Amino acid sequence: MKNYLDYIKDVQVSVLYVEDDSSVRHSMMQFLKRRFKIVYEAEDGAIGLKEYIDKKPDIVITDIRMPNMDGLEMISEIRKVTDEIPQFIVTSAFSDEDYLLSSIDLGVIKYVVKPLRISEFKTIIREASEVVKLKKYDKIYNTMINHLLDNQDAIVLLSNGDELLKINKQGLKVAGYSSAEELQKEHKCFCEIFKKERGFLTQELFQEFLNSDKIREKVKIFDKSIGEDRIYTIKSNRYNRLFIITLLDITDIDNINRNLEEKNHKLQNYYNIINEYIIASETDIAGNITSISDAFAHVTGYDREELLGKNHKMLRYPEQDYEKFRDLWVRLSRGETWVGEFHNLTKDKKELWFKTIIKPKRDRDGNIIGYSALSEDITLKKRLEELSVTDQLTKIYNRRKLDEIIHDRFAEFNRYETPTSFIFGDIDKFKSINDTYGHNIGDEVLVKFASILKESIRKTDYIGRWGGEEFLLVLSNTDSKSALEVAEKLRERVELSNFSSKNLTVTASFGVTSFKKDDERIEDTFIRLDNSLYDAKDGGRNMVVLR
Repeated sequence: MKNYLDYIKDVQVSVLYVEDDSSVRHSMMQFLKRRFKIVYEAEDGAIGLKEYIDKKPDIVITDIRMPNMDGLEMISEIRKVTDEIPQFIVTSAFSDEDYLLSSIDLGVIKYVVKPLRISEFKTIIREASEVVKLKKYDKIYNTMINHLLDNQDAIVLLSNGDELLKINKQGLKVAGYSSAEELQKEHKCFCEIFKKERGFLTQELFQEFLNSDKIREKVKIFDKSIGEDRIYTIKSNRYNRLFIITLLDITDIDNINRNLEEKNHKLQNYYNIINEYIIASETDIAGNITSISDAFAHVTGYDREELLGKNHKMLRYPEQDYEKFRDLWVRLSRGETWVGEFHNLTKDKKELWFKTIIKPKRDRDGNIIGYSALSEDITLKKRLEELSVTDQLTKIYNRRKLDEIIHDRFAEFNRYETPTSFIFGDIDKFKSINDTYGHNIGDEVLVKFASILKESIRKTDYIGRWGGEEFLLVLSNTDSKSALEVAEKLRERVELSNFSSKNLTVTASFGVTSFKKDDERIEDTFIRLDNSLYDAKDGGRNMVVLR
């Protein structure tokens, strides 16, 4: 029997490739056709736009500079004509920042500078393809669930015990609403429409019924679609904190036995689907796992027996923000719901990210006896977020992320006067390295330089590639004097290190400054930082200057 990963593999992905250079286009089409069954091509942006409108491909790979209409203009026009935005990948012979920023604004997932590195490009299209397949499968899965619910004569509800999460068409029809959203505006619980009559389950006893061992009860509901009272049997199947509630019309008692058997079979199928695809778990009050869904075991890579009785701590990624866990337990101990993200590891030590909602479980007296959690696997989303703020060569932050950090630190400085210092490093005579040894050696030097800087700072500090051979360090809670000492140690370490496979020796110049009270804008700080680096270069290089 196939599992859901096998079904995702079977999903077809279509690609449109737009490139005006015929030789490049021909070569790339050969490459793409070996990996995708459905591939379209276009020689400029105008033709690419027509192809997209006609074929609606899932992934669009385009060059930027082309006749008639360039790649970014084409992407902008595509976004105007579709609600389902494809995965955009841009290739260009230029690494111009304006192009990159425009690409980000248009929702481009990757900006690749020519000439393309095939290994890198394979990874990019594979990740884009995985995103497309997951979205397509998610759409198919939701359609299947809705179809399963709506093709029943019984009323079927999905609830967490307190709130209505989902209701089928039959339930809406009986209650007299056109949509679940309309119903939820007036009724938090479907039980609010139960009639209060002797011998029938009422709204006040509904929670007790859900938490009891009773198989079924009777309820009376006024059916607005036909204008009369109808009697229903109500049955609840529980999985962790999810309840599948079925209300079967037994007013015409002659059909009850046959209908009940059919509905129970369908509901069991629905229950199995939930168990397989919803990432759910329950713990006792100490956080030890008491119950998990099959989906939870599958995504973490553990067998059920390996997790039951163990603490959730066994899944945690080693480096964690423990302040977050303190907040989690404070909220849960107060009986509140906690929503947040967890950074975990699978059994085979792969990174796994969950977006999770945790609610306390209570006994009949209201005492907290444990916790239930529903999670969404957001690992792929996190990977894409990381790619958007990471310099792909050196694997440290890029200019975009540094700008965000600088603005946050400036706001903090203006509010709390928290000292923040900056070290601006530049590799001396880097152009001559590229000219003499080639760009591959130049890249090795950049990677080694970034590694030295990264290894020399604290976990509370930040490092990123500002551009080219320029790197920026943001030192939290650090004054100028301390930053100067750090920069001098960096300079010495760089000078004493071997770079690249050629065992090159390299020097670097550093400018140092801090936020000052009379800095009205961030630009004031960075003009001073630029000038300090210029002074270091002008003063003979391989030195540190503080301003």
